[in-house]
Amino acid sequence: MAYQQVFPNTNPLSLNKIRSLQSGKIFSSSHVNDMENGKFQSFELYTQGLHSKGCVYAMRKLSLYEQYKDFLSFVTESSYEKETVNFLLDHTLLPFSMRLKFKIPRIRKPGAYPFTFDAGFLKGLKGKIHLKKMKDKRCLFTLTANWKGPHTGIPNLIFEVFSSTLTEMGMKHLFRISRSY
Repeated sequence: MAYQQVFPNTNPLSLNKIRSLQSGKIFSSSHVNDMENGKFQSFELYTQGLHSKGCVYAMRKLSLYEQYKDFLSFVTESSYEKETVNFLLDHTLLPFSMRLKFKIPRIRKPGAYPFTFDAGFLKGLKGKIHLKKMKDKRCLFTLTANWKGPHTGIPNLIFEVFSSTLTEMGMKHLFRISRSY
C-alpha cells in the first residue's frame, strides 16, 4: 500500500485512516503525563496530513517561516534567522502567550528535518518534520515532538487539547493557503 506510516515504531496506517488522509483529514494527537509526583511533565505530539500538491510545490509558500504571522492568526510574531524560527503564539485556546524558538533548516523538498526548541516554552523539546512524496505525487506531512521537563503549570488535559487542536488548525490552514502560490 502506498500510504504507510512514516516512522518505524508505529503501526501501518489502516484503510480508514488512508481514506481519511486522502479526503483531507488531518490527524493530530498529543499526550501529556505528570512525572515524579507532579514536579515534571512529559509531552508527545503526533500530527499527520496529506497535502493536495507535491512537496516542492507546497513548500514554496510553507518555507516562508518569517511570514507565518500573516498566514496563521495565532502567530503574532514570526522571524527566521540563522536557521532559527522565532514565533510568538497568542490564542484563546492558549493559557498564556507562548514564545517558540527552534532550530530548523528551511524545508524545500521531501526529507526528514529534525528540530529542537532552544529557548522559550518547552525548552529542550525535540521533534521531526518528515515530508514524503507519495505515489500519487501528493506530499505526506508528519510531525512528531517529544519533551520532558519541569511542570508547566498547565493541567495535562488542557495542554493536550490546545497542542493538538492548534497543530491541527495550523496544518489545515497552511495546507489551504499553499494549494496555490
